[in-house]
Amino acid sequence: MAMKIVHYPHPALRHQARPLTCIDKKLHLHVGAMWDAMYEAKGLGLAATQVALPYQLLLINITGDPTQKDREEVYVNPVIVERKGTLDGEEGCLSFPGLFQKVRRAKTITVQAYNLKGEAVEVAASDLASRAWQHEIDHLNGVLFIDKMGMIAKLAARSSVKTFERDFRRAQERGEIPPDIELKKLLAALEAQEDGLAAAQAADDEMVRKAWERSRGQCECAHQSCSHPLHPHGKPLSWDDRDKANSAHGWGVYKASTSANNSADNYQILCHECLERRGMNGQQQVVA
Repeated sequence: MAMKIVHYPHPALRHQARPLTCIDKKLHLHVGAMWDAMYEAKGLGLAATQVALPYQLLLINITGDPTQKDREEVYVNPVIVERKGTLDGEEGCLSFPGLFQKVRRAKTITVQAYNLKGEAVEVAASDLASRAWQHEIDHLNGVLFIDKMGMIAKLAARSSVKTFERDFRRAQERGEIPPDIELKKLLAALEAQEDGLAAAQAADDEMVRKAWERSRGQCECAHQSCSHPLHPHGKPLSWDDRDKANSAHGWGVYKASTSANNSADNYQILCHECLERRGMNGQQQVVA
């Protein structure tokens, strides 16, 4: 089923989105569906809360052109770390279709976030791009552009806002939209799923740490042709020194896919070549 953009006053629009702790296949599917919804609505950006997903996730294509894939940007857990100047201009929102009013924003901003590879990035934006970033990050914090309007703009928009509220409540009365209490339960259920993933990831990370300490930072493959120490000088590495692992060969974790017990015995520290050798029989977690 196609993902739909929710309209004001859907509870998701006032929901404080949770930071994401895992970038997986499901998240990539969400992103694909969000692009479809955004382009169908002729938008330039979209926040996850606008499709009733309580996650710190946003996407932007400042051209609004679905053929310009190179302009598509997706970010996780974004935070504005610097604002400079001011910029007055007309602004709209896909959750308030047809409503446009002047909103003052910072002219330039710097944002820190993660991309879909899990890499930390820093992005600088100005003018329209800056406006789009601020608008979408506000959404992730439950802040709407009607909150940012000046007094005159708020007075001009009041009738439209009341119409959105009336139409939404009437749709609920007709049974087309669930009651607010049910919508909030859905948001809580999605958050609980994310919390479960975070707990599982934390447990997995602990097993990797124990496996590393057992291996002393050495490739654990018994294959005789393996000659790839994880340290350039072949010395044992502690867990705290794992970032010093030989970048030429890299390292990763092989987890036996058939074992039901989550213990360090089911994890092996391997160089990338040995990971590839084992890849058809287990799960690879490449970490360097």
